[in-house]
Amino acid sequence: MSTISDNSEISTLSRIVRSQVEHEDNLISHRISWLLMSHSFIFSAYATLLVWPPGYPKYEVQIAKLADLIPLLGCASALLVWITVLAAIINTSLLYCFYCEKETPSEQSLEVPPILGNKWTHLFGLSAPALLPPILFYVWWQFI
Repeated sequence: MSTISDNSEISTLSRIVRSQVEHEDNLISHRISWLLMSHSFIFSAYATLLVWPPGYPKYEVQIAKLADLIPLLGCASALLVWITVLAAIINTSLLYCFYCEKETPSEQSLEVPPILGNKWTHLFGLSAPALLPPILFYVWWQFI
């Protein structure tokens, strides 16, 4: 296990790890934003199909196929985003463990803010990105 001996090395390591954690956090934010935006369009398309007026026999087959495929699309996109969000959360945890393994002095004594903040705020902050994709998956699954 390596040890860091001077404050400049600690500060450099802290900046590098913090930068990578911020990158993972940005990826999570973009993925959740994309998920919510795409699902609003998917829900709108599905609702439009459900209220499609009868009397268009030319389109009945396509409408029936779309009504079957749209919930599958919603499930697939929610599942894929959930996997990528979980990967980012795992990577963030690995970065934090890497930082902690370096046997650095207390972050408070160096006046360096904590990499991930308080454990509860970190946990609560991850609740939406970790739980929203499976919730959307479950909702779409009800239409299959």
